[in-house]
Amino acid sequence: MVFPRDSETGSELSNTSFTENGFTLDLAQSHYLDIDVRKSVFNAETNVLTEDTRFNKPAADGQTYTDEGVYTITVTNRYTDEKTKKVIYVGTNDVLKAYAATGLPIKDIESQLADGATIARDGSLLRPGETDTTQRSESGNDQNTNDEASTDSDKDITVDRKDSSQAKHIGIPVILAVFFCILAIGVIIFLLVRKKRKTFTSNSSNMENPNAPSIDMEQ
Repeated sequence: MVFPRDSETGSELSNTSFTENGFTLDLAQSHYLDIDVRKSVFNAETNVLTEDTRFNKPAADGQTYTDEGVYTITVTNRYTDEKTKKVIYVGTNDVLKAYAATGLPIKDIESQLADGATIARDGSLLRPGETDTTQRSESGNDQNTNDEASTDSDKDITVDRKDSSQAKHIGIPVILAVFFCILAIGVIIFLLVRKKRKTFTSNSSNMENPNAPSIDMEQ
């Protein structure tokens, strides 16, 4: 299989697609396919498509096409001789977009446009009075996307508030526990120092009067 992909977005382009960015061929590591790409250019003076024979050549994996024109990609399976064709237009001409999307001759497209038809965003032709449903659908999708983004943002704010509240409740006991631990350590150190001072004072007194007679309290 061969997958033409938009050169900028990377999205796959199906048959009768058009893009302003150009496309890149993705052969999906298929080594048994022969790819032939032909390009036709629009002659504004004669209003016809003319095949550019100087361009026609075999294609390779990863090859990119950005020049304006109507590209016909022919894929041939070497083992089954089965052929598949895809037509992709690269450019901004609305008539050629309609040509790629509908397959109608350019003269027929221009004739319908002269009778009041219009070209939809997907390249299809709209009769006089018809509305472009593809544009409405895309606008609806954009609105849904914005609504979903807004909802997700509100959820994130609510979660942040809950986390902040929980952090406050958890932080108070921790602070109290640390305070009492420090207080207990201080008391223990104070008692140890006091005990050492008493011992040191007693030893100093004995060293100053080593030969002092003991007093018999009974006499």
